[in-house]
Amino acid sequence: MEMARGSSIDGGGHLALIALGIAVVCFIIAAVASRKKR
Repeated sequence: MEMARGSSIDGGGHLALIALGIAVVCFIIAAVASRKKR
């Protein structure tokens, strides 16, 4: 039980980290695009 919970927590953290990374990349792309438009 404890091992299963630990792995699930790691998996959730991993997904959150990936989601955060994607959000940062999208934000940078949007910033660059807005600068080019201006």
